[in-house]
Amino acid sequence: ARARAQGVRVLCYWRDRVPNAPDLLATAIADESPRVRLEAVRALSFFNGADVPKATSLTYEAVKKPMDTTLEYCFKETLKQLQSLSKEKTLPTDPELLAMLISKMDDKDLDSQPNVEAVLKAKLERRSYDVVKRTSVINELAKLHKTDKVAELIAAYQAFDASANTAASNELTKVLVGVPQADLAKSHDALVSLAAKAKRPEVRKAAWAGILIGDGKADGAWEVATSVHATEAIIQAIAVVPNPALRAEFQPKLTAALANASGGTLKAILAALPLMGPANASANFAVLAKNLIEGKERNTAVDAIRQLPHESWDKAQAAAIAESLLAYAKTVPQNKRTEQDFVELTQLGIDMAGLADNATLRKELRGLGVAVFVVKTVREGLKFDTTRLVVEKGKSFQIIFENSDVMPHNLLVVGEGKAVEIGVATMTMGPSEKDKQGRQYVPKNYKLIEGTKLLEPTQKQTIELKAPGKEGTMDFVCTFPGHFMTMHGTIVVAKDVDDYLAKNPTAPALQVLMPTAAK
Repeated sequence: ARARAQGVRVLCYWRDRVPNAPDLLATAIADESPRVRLEAVRALSFFNGADVPKATSLTYEAVKKPMDTTLEYCFKETLKQLQSLSKEKTLPTDPELLAMLISKMDDKDLDSQPNVEAVLKAKLERRSYDVVKRTSVINELAKLHKTDKVAELIAAYQAFDASANTAASNELTKVLVGVPQADLAKSHDALVSLAAKAKRPEVRKAAWAGILIGDGKADGAWEVATSVHATEAIIQAIAVVPNPALRAEFQPKLTAALANASGGTLKAILAALPLMGPANASANFAVLAKNLIEGKERNTAVDAIRQLPHESWDKAQAAAIAESLLAYAKTVPQNKRTEQDFVELTQLGIDMAGLADNATLRKELRGLGVAVFVVKTVREGLKFDTTRLVVEKGKSFQIIFENSDVMPHNLLVVGEGKAVEIGVATMTMGPSEKDKQGRQYVPKNYKLIEGTKLLEPTQKQTIELKAPGKEGTMDFVCTFPGHFMTMHGTIVVAKDVDDYLAKNPTAPALQVLMPTAAK
């Protein structure tokens, strides 16, 4: 192998004196030795003129064998060099080879390729593409196939259903819900067929979402559901329907379905209740509280209650909820108490104990937990579900931030009273401006305590902090332009957390911050 590798290196330097030099590299590019293949790929980067097409074709052959990081780097640089010498970029005609080549490309490389079908389909499979790029890809496929956007969406869902690509299906749904109602209505039958034949729940959910948006009413879809799976998928689809009035039409249907619901259907119903609008919030709090106290789909009920407006929380039921959560929390093993579900559960219990003015319950719940907090966004509410965290001075703690909304958000921890200052400073920033950690909407040279990146819907990130050694407060805020006015909260640093919570059992009402307050 060493001799063969050296021979390839000599050939590289004698390429202009050896007849058919590119053809001689065809054997080397398929050699069993990665050292030989590396020399061959490197040699191909030196060809130019009429030899470029042949050299490019041979370089593609390298993907048929395993690559280490050095070989992969050389492969990409060789392709970049050869493609710079060609007026038009060419790709392998062999579908298997093309698929292998595409799998080696990062997003930037993929974006630079011709818009052939394989490249476009590969883009749809990547979660890193945002909804704007994904919509553009669907439009390009429609042009290529001379079809329409909905037909291409359905074809993509069918492919993802077959390959069990859950992430890509969920990302594609962000495109689906932006399709005009009239276009979805025209494809009603095709969407019904997709919903009936799909094996994956996320594909069924997407199909029913398209049907609901196209129908513009709840009755039609609900009536044609012929199975438990279909009903469950329709309920799950409510979460991606952008029209709040249409979502609220499901309130009586969900309430009626609760009587016999269990398993996945019950879980879907409880998760959908916060989406029924402010007018139904109080009634749905009572439903969720009942299921939570009875221990039915406890984690889903906890999350749903946290999504409801705090004004709908019933003080009369707060103590019973806190007691139920405490009883369950005591059964959770110590090594499971840092998990997000447990943290959310104890946080709600503490909030409910505070609402009930029960210091004993609150102290017991705090004693079971750890210094980890969960903060989520409220769907379409432009606010965090938690606006106050109380931490012990000088102690380390974590914040798990999860974006449950339909738009991007971040969570930045800043100094006391600095939410307005940083919010105003980011109002004119663009998405391409990033700090040294790659975070968007962080002003240049701003002294940030800690913060997450800008998270897309369903994404989450954990940040670790250490509380200052003296009592005081810090702010946390979303700095996506314009969000800071309502998306903010306070981190209270206390000497004795239990004593502070006893004196301040509930968080103050959220204040709207105005840009004019900046100094």
